[in-house]
Amino acid sequence: MKMTILGLSAAATILGTAALAQTTNDQAQADYQAKQAQYQEQKQEYKANQDRYQDQKRAYHHELARWAAGQPWPERYWGDHYIVNDWAEVHLHDPGVGYRWYRDDNGNYVRVATGTHVIEEVYVR
Repeated sequence: MKMTILGLSAAATILGTAALAQTTNDQAQADYQAKQAQYQEQKQEYKANQDRYQDQKRAYHHELARWAAGQPWPERYWGDHYIVNDWAEVHLHDPGVGYRWYRDDNGNYVRVATGTHVIEEVYVR
C-alpha cells in the first residue's frame, strides 16, 4: 500500500511539474508574441515619423536653399518696399555700415551689402 501511495505521489509530482512547465512555456510564448507585435507597431510608427520628418526637412532646406550667403541679391528685390527699416522691431541685429536688411516675398530676411548687392546673411522665418 505504501508503495502504491509513493508511486502515485511520484507520478503526480512528475505530471504536475510537466503541466506547470507547459503552462509557463505557453505564457512565455504569448508574452514573446505580444512584445513582437508591440515592436512591429513601434517600428511602423517610427518609420511614419521618419517619413514625415524627411518631408519637413526637404521643404525647409528647399526654402533655405533659395537664398544663401555669397549669392547676388536679385534686382527685383532692390525696391524700397522690400527694405526693412524696422529691423529692431522684428528682432534682427543692426545690419551695420554698408549693409541693409531686405524682406523677400515669403517673409524671410536677408542682409545684403549695399554696394555689391551680395547676400551676407539669411534669416528664414
